[in-house]
Amino acid sequence: MKQTEPRVGVGAILLNKNNQVLLVLRKKAPDADHWSLPGGKVDLYETIELATIREIREELNVSIELIQLVCVTNHILETEKTHFICPTFLAVITAGDLQNNEPDKLAEFGWFPLDQLPHPLTYTTTNALEALGSAKRKTAN
Repeated sequence: MKQTEPRVGVGAILLNKNNQVLLVLRKKAPDADHWSLPGGKVDLYETIELATIREIREELNVSIELIQLVCVTNHILETEKTHFICPTFLAVITAGDLQNNEPDKLAEFGWFPLDQLPHPLTYTTTNALEALGSAKRKTAN
């Protein structure tokens, strides 16, 4: 289906006790073969918060609790004829065991140290992790 207007795509930054971030390797466009934060698309009449929780449960078999909104990214890929508005939350896993429930969409997932991230990353992932780092630096001062 050809995109004729912006869509909303949500995601979450999930950190473990070792301050590693959970990333997924995308198989499909947009951003095929890029590492991304887990998430997905908002359904009609669904809030961004509920969409984030639902998408991560569907993708990775875990329940999460949202902590705060980190940023909103304008993810525009003219070469792929794609335009998403992407709110990204900081969240924690509250239940479940990680597994790839969508192997047709995700090649793999893994935990990565924030200073040793895989490449390439999606634009939204890069933007969200930079925003998280900026927020942490402001809080520390």
